[in-house]
Amino acid sequence: MENFVSLVRFSALIFGLGILAANLHAVASAQESEAVTVMRSAKMIYIRIQSNYCNREELEKNLLQSKEFQMWGLALTQDEKEADLVLEVHRKRWTTRFTIAALNPHTKHLLASDSDTSLGGEIEPKLAQLFIRQLKKVRPLKAG
Repeated sequence: MENFVSLVRFSALIFGLGILAANLHAVASAQESEAVTVMRSAKMIYIRIQSNYCNREELEKNLLQSKEFQMWGLALTQDEKEADLVLEVHRKRWTTRFTIAALNPHTKHLLASDSDTSLGGEIEPKLAQLFIRQLKKVRPLKAG
């Protein structure tokens, strides 16, 4: 009888783990879907710099000069309330490592993130290229 009870408990545990795994997969899929939807449909981008070592105007210039940025018809805004997407730049303290993160301005969910170092040159062109590379994953370039 003890073996039977142990078997039932074990089966219930395995069943529960299966349900948990399915729910976690559904949540991950929903978050991935949100990231794709927001990054694909965004038109107005607000840049929030959280470091004195990154120049907002230089990052804006590098994004605006990007052919992909122009082809997608993207624009930058100085008003966060107008933004469809927020780019946030951080620098890890005592390092040369910078992170650029794309956030949904309505939910504050992290949609994409990447990092690079300022060693060997300015960080702003590198961050602009990291963001463009992330957008290319979800946003095909228009032919023409």
